[in-house]
Amino acid sequence: MKSARAISLQLISFDSLQNPGEPNIENFKGLLFCNIGADTRAAAQQPVSHTAFRFVILGLHEDESSAGLLIENNRELFPFINASNEIWSAVLQPFHHKGTANYLSQNNPSRLFDELASSPGTKTPIVVLTTAGFVKDDHLDMNRVIEFGMGTGAIRASMTAMDALHSQQSFIFPEVIKHDFMSVTIWKNAAAVGKFAYGSPIHKLLMEKHLSENMADRTSFTRCKILRSYGTWYGTDPTRLV
Repeated sequence: MKSARAISLQLISFDSLQNPGEPNIENFKGLLFCNIGADTRAAAQQPVSHTAFRFVILGLHEDESSAGLLIENNRELFPFINASNEIWSAVLQPFHHKGTANYLSQNNPSRLFDELASSPGTKTPIVVLTTAGFVKDDHLDMNRVIEFGMGTGAIRASMTAMDALHSQQSFIFPEVIKHDFMSVTIWKNAAAVGKFAYGSPIHKLLMEKHLSENMADRTSFTRCKILRSYGTWYGTDPTRLV
């Protein structure tokens, strides 16, 4: 199984509730995974509805060229975005990655990236992707999933006053449990990420609880440098954050 080397990330916002469905991309060169996630929680919608105001299109690619090509053709590949009021698209390269996710193989969750870039330093804007997944079988305890979601909500609430955080969203892919949940945060610099991860009381509390109680079956954490940036998110090009 190939691991990914680059990421195409597209954040899309609408003025009204939307349901984009699933992407229909076949035989796109260098594409290992692609799906559309909905921020249903922020839209007060049930996760199964796949209805929201904000969405992510996540692509995992063999190389930077494939990621860039997908973004260059995004309006043809994903027609639903043409009705949006804001889009930020980026080619990302991971420089720190740990944990596993089921995006490359549902039957064999694994590391997503084996080859990592050098760190961009502590003063450059970065994107952080975090995922969490559960084994979908007869033993799946939805109360456990709900409890994990409550913890994620508490962490999101604790971030709201952080000046170094540009934005945060949590996304659920179609069929809810089929693919791991994903959160996307954009930060002014990598130093702020470390400060939050190791300094936030609620984050530390829930990390300790996860380690002791195994709150999810798998998780992953990826810090990414921004190689190319197109458009804005919340009115700002994240690469120009200061």
